Amino acid sequence: MLLEGSPLLRGGLFVGGWLLTSALAVIGLLQLGNGLLLDMTHASDHRTGLDLIGGGALIALGGRN
Repeated sequence: MLLEGSPLLRGGLFVGGWLLTSALAVIGLLQLGNGLLLDMTHASDHRTGLDLIGGGALIALGGRN
């Protein structure tokens, strides 16, 4: 990819596209998560327990290398 004509332009477009895609993914996840946000005043014990189990599972998966 970088060996053909104007490698700096191609590399810059690649990095710029990667950054734009990452930013859009983060914004999309934040918007989705904001819509799913549960206030503790509306949560039951059952839902709160599920949230804690799910959060623990995500932390466990994130800690693996």
